[in-house]
Amino acid sequence: MAISFGSRALVKLCEEQDLKGWFRKKLNVDLFNPTDAATFTWVQEFVSKYHKLPDIETLGKKFPALKSVEAVEPASYYVDGLETAWLHSQLNRIGVGINDIMGQPGKTCDDAFNHVHKIMGEVYAQKYRTNLTSLKEDAKKLMLAEYHNVEGVENQAIFGWDYLDSQGGAEPGDIVSIIGRPQAGKSFLSIYIAMENMLTKKHKVLVASMEMATKIMFQRATAMMAGTNLTQLKLKQYATPTYKKYREGLECLSSLEGDIIVMNGNLAVDVESIYEVAEHYECQSVVIDGAYLCRHKNSRLDRFQRAAENCEIMKRYTEDLGVVTFSSWQFNREAAKKKGQEKAGLEDIGYTDAIGQISSIVLGMFQEDGNVDSIATKKIRVMKGRGGEVGEFDIHWDFDKMNFAQISNGIPDTQDL
Repeated sequence: MAISFGSRALVKLCEEQDLKGWFRKKLNVDLFNPTDAATFTWVQEFVSKYHKLPDIETLGKKFPALKSVEAVEPASYYVDGLETAWLHSQLNRIGVGINDIMGQPGKTCDDAFNHVHKIMGEVYAQKYRTNLTSLKEDAKKLMLAEYHNVEGVENQAIFGWDYLDSQGGAEPGDIVSIIGRPQAGKSFLSIYIAMENMLTKKHKVLVASMEMATKIMFQRATAMMAGTNLTQLKLKQYATPTYKKYREGLECLSSLEGDIIVMNGNLAVDVESIYEVAEHYECQSVVIDGAYLCRHKNSRLDRFQRAAENCEIMKRYTEDLGVVTFSSWQFNREAAKKKGQEKAGLEDIGYTDAIGQISSIVLGMFQEDGNVDSIATKKIRVMKGRGGEVGEFDIHWDFDKMNFAQISNGIPDTQDL
């Protein structure tokens, strides 16, 4: 007898011991055949009682038939197969039901339509179940877990600036967009954020640069880590004490728990490839520097359509992989014309409105006019927060020590929209 997708899915989920993955998939008994439904119900009760998935050995003792079930693919593969098999059964149910209804005296096309409508409602409820929650059933658990930080947030990323990190940083599934005019320093902030997550969170971070060579990326990252002058590094002009400090920084690299994987996009990488590499290296964060230069598999799209399509692809992969994506984009020319009280907004992001719409957090880089300290500082404006917050803070813009940290610390004075 063929082994069902339901059996393989349950076996693999117990092998992986990914409790958060179990909750995210929001499986229900309707997806399973009668035999697998009994297994699913038992696993569900086990999780509810012990707050973990049963060990694969425990599962085998309870259901001996599952001992011989091999599941070599990821659990999501078998869940997809389970959903497809269920969908086929519902389509078959529609066809059988229509034939039965139309064969009965007095039945009309409206009766057949109502039958189809009812089943399609069930299909949509299953298809979008991970996006649907009930205030009555889910709010209490979700809010208390959030308030008391019971479950915590795995793979939570940081910015390295207290203004934003005190609000919870960035969570898995978030798209964070950094917006600035050309040559505004977006790449430096991208590398800074990647370094903070590698050093502080001990994350593996994939940095995909669409236009910057790997050597330049390494120069900036290592100078940032050592706190030494970037220009002197490029010109090979470190004084002896500075060179010693830089070498000490390099020696520390081998002992780090986190890592940065640099992907040289060279103007020719599509978004799917970036996330496939990130998944292979098990990265918790993805940084796409110059996201507006990413390619698309459909070469016929113009640059505006390509950017919009790529935003949607980024969001889908970010949520599916449970990572955080930091991406940099450009302001349009109109943004440069806005002065004083007339601040650039989400509508001034170049290429597509999808960037502002899809991003959880949007940060704008600005240079204040008439500020005598402007060479040494940058203003970061929160143009969109996850909860609708807006605000701003200043960071160092110090290339002598490669310091891009926040100038003042403390709880942010944000304004909710």
